[in-house]
Amino acid sequence: MRTTIRIAAAIGLVLSFQACETAKDDGKRFGDPCTHDGDCVTDLCYEGTCAKRGATCVAGTAVTQCDDADACTIDACEPTGTCLHRLDATKAECVVHGDVTACTCADAGVTIDPGTCTWPDAAQCSGWHSVAVQNGNTETTEFPSGTELCAFGCCLTIRCP
Repeated sequence: MRTTIRIAAAIGLVLSFQACETAKDDGKRFGDPCTHDGDCVTDLCYEGTCAKRGATCVAGTAVTQCDDADACTIDACEPTGTCLHRLDATKAECVVHGDVTACTCADAGVTIDPGTCTWPDAAQCSGWHSVAVQNGNTETTEFPSGTELCAFGCCLTIRCP
């Protein structure tokens, strides 16, 4: 009986997770122009560009606590105590033909930020691939640098060189 309930609950969570992700599939990605939060798959439109929120921070303190180690983002701590990351479109290496640099995990120089994920391969391509597949992608799908995908209770972020 308990096993049946657990399986039913797991199926329900997967279906609700997929429904939420599917609803945003046609949204704009990190670095794309936007007019309001609902335009972006990240649910954050900051100064006309899709941005993303990160870890918590202490408002008014050094911005280094929000540094995501991505040379293509401008990092800040919002007054609400949440890190904000937005594309630095002033750097040519971060923007290609008006779009964000994209890559696959197999490309040379790509790194995976494991965020709060703690499984052994969270910072490796095998971990990224597992999360990408859960989000309806394949290992050959190209993602803009800074794309965050969530599954299994946490989120990974891909960083293109």
